[in-house]
Amino acid sequence: MTDSQNKQVLAIRGLAVFSSVGISVESWEEALVSVQAPIEQLPGISAPVFPLHACAQDALREVFSTPRYNCLDRTAHMALACSRQTVRAIQDVSDIGLVVVGSSRGPTMSTEEYYSQMFETRPKLSPLASPVTTPGSIASWIGQDLFRDLEPTLRCQRLATLSTSMTCTSAFHSLLVSKAFVDSGMARVALFGGSEAPLTPFTFAQIDALRLASKEVGLWPCRPCVEQSHQPSGLVLGEAVGMGLLQRVARKDLRESDLVVLGVGWGQEKIESPTGISKEGFGIESAMRDALKAAGRDVKVDAVILHAPGTALGDAAELAAVKRVFGGIPVRTTKHVTGHTYGASGMVSLQLGQYLLHQGQWPGVEYPAVNEMLSKSSVRPSQVLINTAGFGGSAVSLLIGRAY
Repeated sequence: MTDSQNKQVLAIRGLAVFSSVGISVESWEEALVSVQAPIEQLPGISAPVFPLHACAQDALREVFSTPRYNCLDRTAHMALACSRQTVRAIQDVSDIGLVVVGSSRGPTMSTEEYYSQMFETRPKLSPLASPVTTPGSIASWIGQDLFRDLEPTLRCQRLATLSTSMTCTSAFHSLLVSKAFVDSGMARVALFGGSEAPLTPFTFAQIDALRLASKEVGLWPCRPCVEQSHQPSGLVLGEAVGMGLLQRVARKDLRESDLVVLGVGWGQEKIESPTGISKEGFGIESAMRDALKAAGRDVKVDAVILHAPGTALGDAAELAAVKRVFGGIPVRTTKHVTGHTYGASGMVSLQLGQYLLHQGQWPGVEYPAVNEMLSKSSVRPSQVLINTAGFGGSAVSLLIGRAY
């Protein structure tokens, strides 16, 4: 056995993502070659949205059928269903020492319902109003769910459960916390991810107030990095959840579906606007450069998965940052088929990265793109960099590679 085979690497295992695309990495191929985005119109929202795919809705039914979970928010239901799929990748769930879930809005639907009760009908609120609307409840209920697979007499376990919330970088902030726990030895395995169910009238009203919401009604209501002679589409809301296991694994023990974490970087830039991004995208640039530095001098990035929400300033700033770091490089995106999934954005992009690393097929986009970087390609990348950026000037970048 060679030293390189025994060398341990940081790996993401058991990645599961539910979105408008579906619930499997293979579902990306069908979504990307589709001639129309999987959009719907919902009551109370005057714009198209990207709800969970029908097969993802089916995956939630097992959670709905559990009486003790009936009171929980949709965001928590999604996280529970997705985490159950993820933990199948581990033999002993007692190895999990941390559960951390990112969510920008938290238990959005329950919060809006209880606010409505309070200020419109003014009844006596349910005792569940506080615990159900607490963002940390998403992770704590996953922790409770893990007891299903443990010794029935066990009454307590050494497990930390917590939440991260930094708008669209929330999922990757959960990855940062997980990495700190695993690297320090505080957890052997960390269950991390992001869950977001933002298809509510108040959430849409927030985006509309920022003048970021897309009002498009055509085949592609969200068009990231649209060609400059066309009007930017704006942002389209989407539901999604993604969970994965982060752990140290010897190279010889890697599985084909594992993703190797080559580098992680983050940045915070000084902001001048409520949306928290400069026209230069300095925060994103800092995050990308730090991820490359962590990966080492010899790393070669084959493609960048953009955060690009479809807004004029956001897309342009990120493209400018990518150009300063890499010059010309192929870029990819998820937003035209998934919408903007806030705190789950990083996990959705991570699944696209997994698809590209294993399949390599990129059919291009169906709308006029800003340049050739989004054009069709059949070249399978070996390393992919993923960007996330959020309000407040926050950015996190993750560099991943194939197990072998």
